[in-house]
Amino acid sequence: MIIFKFIYRYGLARTVAIAIPKSDFMKEINTNTHQKILLSLAALGAAIFIDILTFHWVPKPILRLNYPAQNITGGKLNSQIEINRRHELGELELSLNQMATQLKEYFENL
Repeated sequence: MIIFKFIYRYGLARTVAIAIPKSDFMKEINTNTHQKILLSLAALGAAIFIDILTFHWVPKPILRLNYPAQNITGGKLNSQIEINRRHELGELELSLNQMATQLKEYFENL
């Protein structure tokens, strides 16, 4: 309910009350609330999906480097890593290959 009170110069006062049903102005508020909840759930679902993809995508190349490094540690110096990257992991692949080659040469010379 909205109430307006008017006071005039000579002490006269008038009050006007306007009654609006709650359902009329709450309908739009409820609709907006439902839309916000649905959008929030959609954003949460998208964030979880991206997180799962990232969780599987990031460690994969690192694990691919781990296996040949374990072979070199175990004495299998013939194992070479296929270099297919050009950034930091590619440089690490190249370094591991060079290390295995040098270790193999050192052991042959001994």
